[in-house]
Amino acid sequence: MLLTVITATFNVVKSGGAEALRRCLDSVATIPLEHEHIVMDGGSTDGTVEILAEYARRDPSGNFRYSSARDKGIYDALNHGLEVANGDYVYFLGADDFIMAGGALAEYVRRAARERDDVFLAPTRFSNGRTFPRSRGGFYAMAMHMAYSHQGCIARTRLLREYGGFDISCRCMADYKLMLSLHLAGAKVGLGRRPFAMYSVEGASSQPSAEREDEDDRIKEAVYGLDAGELSAYRASSRIPFRICRKLLGSASGFTRRLGLRLLGAYCWRKHKTDRESMRFCCGFKVFSHRLKAFR
Repeated sequence: MLLTVITATFNVVKSGGAEALRRCLDSVATIPLEHEHIVMDGGSTDGTVEILAEYARRDPSGNFRYSSARDKGIYDALNHGLEVANGDYVYFLGADDFIMAGGALAEYVRRAARERDDVFLAPTRFSNGRTFPRSRGGFYAMAMHMAYSHQGCIARTRLLREYGGFDISCRCMADYKLMLSLHLAGAKVGLGRRPFAMYSVEGASSQPSAEREDEDDRIKEAVYGLDAGELSAYRASSRIPFRICRKLLGSASGFTRRLGLRLLGAYCWRKHKTDRESMRFCCGFKVFSHRLKAFR
């Protein structure tokens, strides 16, 4: 069982991240499982490539390798890494993130292989001390937003390639679009409880922006097939379109069907919460009260 770890870099030293990069590279070496580490650099000119070359010289076995050339952004770099990955499973790790529990990661990869999981998800520890998601149930918010970070996600290499990797037209949320597509396509999902990676909240992908919000809307429109009216209503009131529930419930994946059931419950609650009589009827209280009167 071979795990491929892929990291994208670009002028890390210039942004003050040399120490973080070294910590990232050193942490991957602690994984007690056969693995390879591929670093795709976007053509750095600040000394980042020299650090990568130093690590490559330390590893004559070739388990660590890098390439430096201009690319179209971080997701393009990750796609190039995916193309040359040899592992059965792939794991994407940011240059300013690191693996804090290599044993847990190795255990999850073995479990995923044993259970034939296509995707395995675990919580991620954030550098501000928070754990995301905080509970197992947090993963089931995936239907409406990125409910876990890719630093806690292991995926089958072959499956990611079949779906073409990341959509590079998405600058902020290509990981969400790809993982949501996999869930809807019926990917078998395994869940773990123990965080194994530390995620830096200083990264660009963690910063809120209007671009991220617009991209999120476009993803929902493309993946769920929402029309303009449904999308507009969702933006205005956060009312969940029923089309989303129906699509999730039609998936071959048990994980995704549970997403659909949870969302269906939220849909029914929001639809009827302003109508007391309808809500009482849905819960059975109205029928029960009529029967009770008949016995009096």
